[in-house]
Amino acid sequence: MNQYIPIILLLLFSATASAGEWHVDKNAQNEVRFTSEVVVLTFDGVTDQIDGYLYWEGEKMFEKNSQLQFDVDLNTVETGIGKRDRDMRDVLATDKWPVTTFKGTISEYSKIDSSVTAYRVTSKGTIFIHGVERELEVPAIV
Repeated sequence: MNQYIPIILLLLFSATASAGEWHVDKNAQNEVRFTSEVVVLTFDGVTDQIDGYLYWEGEKMFEKNSQLQFDVDLNTVETGIGKRDRDMRDVLATDKWPVTTFKGTISEYSKIDSSVTAYRVTSKGTIFIHGVERELEVPAIV
């Protein structure tokens, strides 16, 4: 698949992790959504099967060197059409590369709501998918 794929993440992290690291809470309502734009068609894919962490140095989150990493099980991504899902898995060779990984540094952040610990962030990093690494900027809510 040779097209631009923006990825939007909604990650809910466990607040019980160590002082400088949060892990994805697998029992929360997590979501990874992407948009694929091909010649005659644009479609979204979505999954809730995600693992990952948010790590930061210093006493405050995002103070310096904040990193985000997540892994997504590509065999669980759904587009709403079963045949398209199967074709996408064939193209991505999920039998060989079943997981995509993104690892990046948080470049921007803003608090969403003062009543909860939630931030809108932008992370610049590298995505590994289908045996290929590419630079990518990912917006997320953490």
